Amino acid sequence: MVVAQQLAELAADGCRQTVGAEAVWVSLPLRRAHVAAHGTESTRQVVLVRLIDADGGEGWGECSALSAPGYTTEWTAGAWDVLRHQLLPAVVARGVVGDVSAPVVAGHPMASAAVEAAAIDLALRRRGDGLAATLGVGGRHIDRCAVITGTRDPAEAVALVGAAVESGVAMVKLKVSPDWGLSAVDVVRSAFPALTLAVDANGSLGSAPEVLDGLVAGGLAYLEQPFAADELVRSARFVAETGTVVALDESICDVADAERALNVQAGDIINVKPARLGGVVASLHVLAAVQRLQASAFVGGMVETGVGRSVAVTLAARLAEVMGDTALPTDLGPSQQYFDEDVTNPVVTDATGRLVVPTGPGCGVEVLAGQISRFAVKRTTVKPQ
Repeated sequence: MVVAQQLAELAADGCRQTVGAEAVWVSLPLRRAHVAAHGTESTRQVVLVRLIDADGGEGWGECSALSAPGYTTEWTAGAWDVLRHQLLPAVVARGVVGDVSAPVVAGHPMASAAVEAAAIDLALRRRGDGLAATLGVGGRHIDRCAVITGTRDPAEAVALVGAAVESGVAMVKLKVSPDWGLSAVDVVRSAFPALTLAVDANGSLGSAPEVLDGLVAGGLAYLEQPFAADELVRSARFVAETGTVVALDESICDVADAERALNVQAGDIINVKPARLGGVVASLHVLAAVQRLQASAFVGGMVETGVGRSVAVTLAARLAEVMGDTALPTDLGPSQQYFDEDVTNPVVTDATGRLVVPTGPGCGVEVLAGQISRFAVKRTTVKPQ
């Protein structure tokens, strides 16, 4: 895990160089509402973190917690308080005294991930380097999976899948729930019989055995998180009895969770989300566990702005680099898939629809000050005491 150690050292260096910090709550309208079993997001409320060094250099990170604590126990307003009262004062204080450890607040991995990303961004920019080059993925273009959400209309679902296929995606995933599971798969499968198709239940199908039975027979690439996060034994039994390929998302919060889930065969695939896991360093450790246990993985997203998505896309490229044919297409999409206007220069696709890894300084994209000001709901600064 040489690369993970290198990034941990960069994060420590960024924290050590920090003399001031800012938390910025931004609200960006989504092009389409993001609908999942745990809730709906129509505007993306995220907290961005800016770390500042003595020379005026800066590094940015994103806390991708959702507006309400449904997906995990974190949510935007809670993360805002944790960052401005706990994490950012600790970073500034530790930077002043030269402590190399980055602070972490238990139960808030997404807030911690924002600090780590900002520190890595700051350290890389000070060195004139970039995350893509550090991870050895500069110039890579990666396959993607389009996640279809926000509709219960069969005709609209077919139109959305058709547009995704036309854009060059390698596979499609449908967000489902007990009342929109079998019908969603049936209508899409009928329209696109050769499509590589997966579904994501976000833990909602534990009380819907008839839906589970139908999905098992649906020829899916995988079924993601059919049961609640803590139901690993139930998931393992389901896998053993049906032979279904299961991906795990909410069940995996750290390396120990990944190892436990794979060892009891509760799933075959791990959804590696740097936000949920506490940052890119933790994600690399999870990826190493996945490889060691000969499982598969893909990088998922949290409907991030360009600040968070640039980190996630670069991690997805690293996963594709080290896992080769066993890696699955990333759930991440280009900026235009989510926002008419982002707070960074856009993450884009190439002519074939593959995601282009950002290769700029730091984490790869430039934060646009004017856009930050435009979409900021509130901001707070933290200075040395």
